[in-house]
Amino acid sequence: STTKTGREVLFHMTKIVGQVLEGKYYYPNNSVIAGDTDSNYFKTHAETIEEASRIAKVVAKAINESFPEFCKDKFLLSGDFLGLFQVSQELVAKNSIFTHGKKHYMMHVVEKDGNKVDKMVVKGLAIKKASTPKPMRKLLLDHFERYLKGTPWKEIGLSLLENREKILVEIDVEMMGIPTKVNNMEKYYDAYINNTKGITVPGHCRASYYW
Repeated sequence: STTKTGREVLFHMTKIVGQVLEGKYYYPNNSVIAGDTDSNYFKTHAETIEEASRIAKVVAKAINESFPEFCKDKFLLSGDFLGLFQVSQELVAKNSIFTHGKKHYMMHVVEKDGNKVDKMVVKGLAIKKASTPKPMRKLLLDHFERYLKGTPWKEIGLSLLENREKILVEIDVEMMGIPTKVNNMEKYYDAYINNTKGITVPGHCRASYYW
């Protein structure tokens, strides 16, 4: 029931975005990019940061004004309970990349809680995870930050190739390694020694044998 309630609220928010920006209470629409649990990311279709911020606040106001009637109709609430739901505009990003998956995105944030900022927000992507070697995380984050701030992709691609060569030559190989668990070691060892057909020995298993 709790999960279903959250989904109903979230989809109502996405439909109000469509209503305000496109004139129709529906989803999917051409404005909403992503949503998760209690958040909603959408395109404002604005030309400037200031305009985007104003539009986001208008959308938030429209959602809040719609909640009492929505809660009465969907959840049979009344009285003080009608004021339980509220949203606020949190972030404005100039450019973003969203990928498939829950909370998988990177954003160049230019406004947070009404204050001007200039920062990268990265969630869920491999370039942020500890399992990605630190030198690679730094390299990729630096390049994607440049991309989101306006550097052409062709220039980014060439720079990545140049830095790849430097990494292969200059960085200690131990900095590029990550601790990995090895399962079924005996099975893979036998397959490796006997060159058993049909069994591919994973690279990290081979590395453990050599070690």
